[in-house]
Amino acid sequence: MALDLTTFDAALQQHYTTRVTRDLAERDNPLYGLVRKNTKVGGDGMKTPVMHRNPTGGSATYSNADANAVEGGYKAFLQTHRDHFHVVNIGHKVLKLASYKEAFFSAKKELDRGIQQATNALSRKLFGDLGGSFARLANSTFATTQLQLVSPQDAYHFERNEVLVLGPNKNGTAVRAGTLTVLAVNRSTGVLTLTGNIVAGVAAVAQNDYIFKQGDAALGWTGLESFNPILAADLTTLHTVDQTEDPTRLGGYRMDATAMNIEEALIELAAQLSFEGAKVNKAFLNPIRFKDLNLSAQSGRMGRREVKSTTGYVGYQAFTLMGPKGEIDIMQDTSCPANVLRMGELESLELKTADEAPSFAKDDGLMLRFDQTTMNLKARIFAYGDLTNEAPGYWGCAQLAPVNA
Repeated sequence: MALDLTTFDAALQQHYTTRVTRDLAERDNPLYGLVRKNTKVGGDGMKTPVMHRNPTGGSATYSNADANAVEGGYKAFLQTHRDHFHVVNIGHKVLKLASYKEAFFSAKKELDRGIQQATNALSRKLFGDLGGSFARLANSTFATTQLQLVSPQDAYHFERNEVLVLGPNKNGTAVRAGTLTVLAVNRSTGVLTLTGNIVAGVAAVAQNDYIFKQGDAALGWTGLESFNPILAADLTTLHTVDQTEDPTRLGGYRMDATAMNIEEALIELAAQLSFEGAKVNKAFLNPIRFKDLNLSAQSGRMGRREVKSTTGYVGYQAFTLMGPKGEIDIMQDTSCPANVLRMGELESLELKTADEAPSFAKDDGLMLRFDQTTMNLKARIFAYGDLTNEAPGYWGCAQLAPVNA
């Protein structure tokens, strides 16, 4: 019996249960895997209140205490659902020329990769900001097809055939005219080879431009860099809240650790956060920095354990450090920028989404939709939601010394 769309779709829908997609999504993305998730958030927004000032005016003299009494300070982040999409195309001819089993597993692998790529993008957004950039351009000359990234490790986030745009602003505004298309990615050197010269694609290009996937500029999610920017100058009005009113309680802690080793940075940042009342329990490093931690003499005296994801389907290996208020799990996450240490109280975060994120769109009853124009079968992957933070002051970041390996 020939494999038809109905039979194939039914097999796929059974294979892609929530557990399978969770496993594919969580295995390489610890922050995504560990953060609390609420997958049934609808409506036109998400309101997250934050208490940023205690009642003041205490005095040894009652009249002064009464006269100087000031109520506590409260703000609320007013967030809306952010979007992310991936589309996986499977050629109809590929299915027809293969046997049932071969066609099923060939297609499954393509869909697996689609789920993984969608989650990698979401994971990067959880570490990023509303601007939506993935990297910066280091070139000083532009009559070349070789685009050098400021941080070579950011090459992990790019793939062949992706279309990119450039802009001067981190927040994604004033994007320059023109596009660039990726021909090859060197993930060791951080060089993107393009299909044409940089200046031919984007005439107004400038050194240190921010790099965006086409359609992402100014449409990022509210990630840790939004709630807790590495530079104080990037504190802004975030979802109606003026972070500069209280740069730590509304914008988190930040420190320059470029002259410290990683252990010193971990201990110092944990101490700062403890003053705010945070019970710090998680820290994230890029794998290249986790390697440095693993090789150092001091880290050999740290504890080690496996940390389970929120669903328990996958686990992550972690160093453990005794912080001011308990053990801190230190994990590698490829989506964490290479020169930044992120640390905080995980329970203050929640990923709020409408349905699982990512999910296959099958509201019409089909996971695979047949496109009569292209003769392709399309799997549509979506995510609608955002990361919320009940206590930005419980998160901190440390700027680490640059690495080039």
